[in-house]
Amino acid sequence: MNELQENVDIKTTLLKMPLIIKENVDNLEGSELYNDILTLLEKLQVSLSIKLKEESLVGIILHLAFMIRRLIKGANSIEYPEKEEFIRENKNSYDKIYENLMFLQEKYSIEIPDNEMCYITNFFLEK
Repeated sequence: MNELQENVDIKTTLLKMPLIIKENVDNLEGSELYNDILTLLEKLQVSLSIKLKEESLVGIILHLAFMIRRLIKGANSIEYPEKEEFIRENKNSYDKIYENLMFLQEKYSIEIPDNEMCYITNFFLEK
């Protein structure tokens, strides 16, 4: 029964996600940003040949939405430990994710730094 309730809670949260983003991300249309992130995640799952669990979607959607907000505002990203080594060791996944994120970078006029790219790549490696 607990597992069923968890699934219902996750699905409910995903349905409310556009509103959550709208209320917490200034100056961006929550539904549009949410749809852009979902499109990105669908493309990444195909590109990386993975399937994200629904419970993982909530975290990555929020991370990407808040990252975009931070970058638009010009905030610095947190340093990724051993960034250069991580990029070298995960070059293929890193490059695929970078390529797919170009859409968000162009649409929202942001540049996603290597630190953020590493955090995002790591998320998909952990899936």
